[in-house]
Amino acid sequence: MTQKAVAAAAAAAESTTAMRKDNVNIYKQTATPDETPILIKNKLAEFELALDDVGDKEKRCYLMAKEKGPDECNDAHKLIFLRCEVFEVDRAAARFVKYWEARVAVFGEDKAFLPLAVDGALKDDMESIE
Repeated sequence: MTQKAVAAAAAAAESTTAMRKDNVNIYKQTATPDETPILIKNKLAEFELALDDVGDKEKRCYLMAKEKGPDECNDAHKLIFLRCEVFEVDRAAARFVKYWEARVAVFGEDKAFLPLAVDGALKDDMESIE
């Protein structure tokens, strides 16, 4: 690394540190809450209520997943969607429902509810993987 590159990296690091000290959110991102067990428990409960509010026709693929592949619909999986939407429950639930629609569209009803692994939904797609 040249001296110029080292100086530029040091200046960038110093600038980033200064921004963090001032608590400036230059990217306008939503602050992530502290993930306490209580927050997670409450948000998962709210997530379930939000899913209950979605019509059966809209969440048809999710209902099939819940029946055919319940391990793919567990709380850990739902937590991924809550984190993605910074614990905004309605947005996370909508994303979750769309996820299952897309997964069924891509893999079909025979494979969509298997784990997304080489020995699961991707079993017959080795040519695509390689």
